[in-house]
Amino acid sequence: SHSLTLTHTYTFTSTYIYAYIYTYTLLASTIQGEHLLVIKYCSPAQAAMRVGSSGSVAFFVVYNYVTTKVVNVFCNDDEALLKIYEQCADFFRQSLFDTPVCMLPTPANSVWARYHFQRSIAAVRTSRNGGFTQSVRRGLGVLPVAAQSYRDSPYFDMGLFTFDEKSISHTERLKHCADHVAKFYSRLHGGVSFRIQAGPRYPLPSAHQAKKLVSHIFHPFLPFAITVQHVIHSNASTSCCTNFHVRD
Repeated sequence: SHSLTLTHTYTFTSTYIYAYIYTYTLLASTIQGEHLLVIKYCSPAQAAMRVGSSGSVAFFVVYNYVTTKVVNVFCNDDEALLKIYEQCADFFRQSLFDTPVCMLPTPANSVWARYHFQRSIAAVRTSRNGGFTQSVRRGLGVLPVAAQSYRDSPYFDMGLFTFDEKSISHTERLKHCADHVAKFYSRLHGGVSFRIQAGPRYPLPSAHQAKKLVSHIFHPFLPFAITVQHVIHSNASTSCCTNFHVRD
């Protein structure tokens, strides 16, 4: 177990102060049991999630809403804050202790989630346009955590199942939908446990060339899921297909 300590001394340079003038609030979330609010300040491009903006300068302000004082300020290239998140990620999800069982994997409670998190950081660090600073900024891009956007389900438990995280997400964020069926593999025996197909069983020929996005919604404990596929056609028209999945 880890205790959450957000103590750190940061020295601002003139470059960071100049960047700070042109920032505004993007998101804010509370920290479990600490009366603290994490507020993110970033550029307008980063707030709009434009391509290539994830490596921009941003700041995290830790604010105590009881004493109305700023506890600390972190830059989004601060490795210390990245370590805090990796070891105490559950504290950043306000709904963690509201349920008896937490099945949503995080780097703090799952060895598989920690391995995936560290691997993604290392991939950015060694990439052509990456590096140490960019890898830290990419890792801290998940903060602040909006607990209501995460979907807790045993099917997302990395200790039980593995799946293609490029097409399936436990958040509300839409994922690119591939033409093949999504498969969940058992962590115990490595075989396919079940499959989920988003979209119509027999799609129209024009849909193969269209852009498809999908969202997976799992029941918190029952074997029931909903997939919502959005199809963006070449003529800018859109269509939607909702499927209900029940496991025998």
